[in-house]
Amino acid sequence: MTKKCKSCQTDIDVKAKKCPNCRADQRNWIARHPILTGIFVLILIGIIGGAIGSNSPKKVGTSDQTTNQGTNPTQAADNTPKTQTFNMGDKVDLSGKTVTVNSVAPYTSNNQFMQPKNGNKFVTVDISLTNTSKDAFNYNVLDFRLQDNQSYTYTNAATDHEPYLTTGALQPGQTTRGFIDYEIPASNTPTQVIFTPGFLSTSQIIIDLTK
Repeated sequence: MTKKCKSCQTDIDVKAKKCPNCRADQRNWIARHPILTGIFVLILIGIIGGAIGSNSPKKVGTSDQTTNQGTNPTQAADNTPKTQTFNMGDKVDLSGKTVTVNSVAPYTSNNQFMQPKNGNKFVTVDISLTNTSKDAFNYNVLDFRLQDNQSYTYTNAATDHEPYLTTGALQPGQTTRGFIDYEIPASNTPTQVIFTPGFLSTSQIIIDLTK
């Protein structure tokens, strides 16, 4: 069985990957570019996942560790997702992921090799994460970021503060709790913890640390 070469139109074997006459590649675009195809598939999965998981966060309770009760967010009349800010101690649910910021405080390490740079300081955030959904999910410390009063945003710093929150999986009904430390300028103050679950997610939980 034969087919026409895509380039020179010579009759070639139907299973041929290259034309023996002009050496033109007979494979389709996906077969010729497997790496790019994989990247596009991952991006598409991320976009779909973000669209499916683009629910608005909602307060579901208050932690017993704090007396700060916070306030219930006001929903817009058209029910479209809006940016909402919650308070320390609020149990905030986003698509089955319930986050609570229990406290924020300075942190000083006794390890001489784990010290902030000159002019900086460590800030530690005590966080609880609960799976209130019916399915297991993975969590990552990089889903949490800290913002300061100058609007700078930080990812976690490497310290010896235990128990620390890193990465893992939570089964339905499970809770994990730990510290996340950040390094910020000594003159700045932490103002928000921002939780963005999942690759390319557009939904966030924002916790106000100043109230």
